[in-house]
Amino acid sequence: MSTDENNQNLTTLFPVFRRADETTLRSGTSGYEALFETSCGDAWEAKVLIPAHIVESAVLNSVEFKIRLGPIGQIFAESDDLSDEALEALTAGLRATTLTEFLASALDPDTLAAEDHPQDLLIALAATLRRAIGDIETRLDDMKNSNR
Repeated sequence: MSTDENNQNLTTLFPVFRRADETTLRSGTSGYEALFETSCGDAWEAKVLIPAHIVESAVLNSVEFKIRLGPIGQIFAESDDLSDEALEALTAGLRATTLTEFLASALDPDTLAAEDHPQDLLIALAATLRRAIGDIETRLDDMKNSNR
């Protein structure tokens, strides 16, 4: 068989990585599938199902991002390691969250009950908030003084 005849029998395969639906996983858990597809979109021979926690841990451990607080208490994320789409997905869940909600969750009785020394933690939180309020007041004074 000539080389040209061999090449005619070859199929081009494209690597695919996507979130698997629950019926594909058959376990009721979320996950991803890694496979090859033909140009027609048909799966080819090998398909590997990977639990979501493994993929998500690997991805999140390989990127750096920061959660930031905006001037009116809104929470958002920043990252140089994530694509715009991934950063948008990360930030989408934070948009409705405010500093007040973060504080409410920190003060939740069930959350505090799970801690070994909740009173010490609340004292430390109060000290951090006092420093933050002091920083805000200093910034306001600087702004007032610069506008004179």
